[in-house]
Amino acid sequence: MAWLPLQDEVNEMKEREAQAKVDAENAAKMKAEEDKMRAANLDGIETLADDMTKQDPEWEQFCMVPNLTEGWNAVRDAFHAQKEPFKVSMLKQHEKKEQEYAEWKSVVDGFLAEKDGQAKDLITVYEKMKKKAISQIQHNPGEADMHVLQPKVRLTTLKDELLELEEECVEVLQELLKEFDRNYSELVETNKASYNEYFAQVRDQQNNYIGTLTQTALNMYEKYNQESSDIDSIPEEARSLLLDKDALMNALQASHEAHTVQIDSLEDRLVNTELKRANDLVAHNYAWAAKRNRDRISEIINYVERNMIELEELAGEEEMGDI
Repeated sequence: MAWLPLQDEVNEMKEREAQAKVDAENAAKMKAEEDKMRAANLDGIETLADDMTKQDPEWEQFCMVPNLTEGWNAVRDAFHAQKEPFKVSMLKQHEKKEQEYAEWKSVVDGFLAEKDGQAKDLITVYEKMKKKAISQIQHNPGEADMHVLQPKVRLTTLKDELLELEEECVEVLQELLKEFDRNYSELVETNKASYNEYFAQVRDQQNNYIGTLTQTALNMYEKYNQESSDIDSIPEEARSLLLDKDALMNALQASHEAHTVQIDSLEDRLVNTELKRANDLVAHNYAWAAKRNRDRISEIINYVERNMIELEELAGEEEMGDI
């Protein structure tokens, strides 16, 4: 029937759309997982075993020799067994760091909001006094100088009160900053120790593996250097290793060093990133507090100066009236 080919095309299109949807969902999940690992400073942990072999200049040759690298699967399994509890622990530590910052920020915001409220109350009292003086001047401009006297005195004391509040804010903020620095640094030091412990375990696995690999390779060297060996069945590139003991030992050493470099590099990067992020956050907090304090003092001084000028101008209206 003529409609069958068309129906097949429709079905294929639906299948492609369904597969595309699944692929997009999987890609989104993978990206979310990568983002989570990066935020927790764990990126590179999942791929460490693969990265070690990818960066190993001898690995391809080793894989050409039958059964030589079969022990690597056990190492990968050991990596996975060590990685999972480490990852869970570090993700919890990341949550603790986020919680520590959130709680600190909540305390800071609450304290500053309270002090801002006190400052606004003081300013409101003055603004009402100024508004009353303006009204009095409008009804009796000849006594403007007398009407602004009380607001002027109040403005002077208001400046002292606002600066006193700000001085209290500066002192309390400094203590809160120090407390956060201390608590956050403790979490970071715990993380640093966890990185060191985990990578020490990884190095132990690598050291055990290279020992086993070396012994297996030497046994194969003995085997394939016998007259009855089937060394011709091995690709020529790998065969040259098994015919030259010095070349074989050099290749094993190069392989081990390549794996060790990957381990060391990842540990250094993660530890340095952990410390840098903490230092950057603490520095950001101190910089924010310093800017906030400077800005607030400038606001107070500008407010007082602006209002004093306004009161002087109001008092000057009496003189203009006399003239």
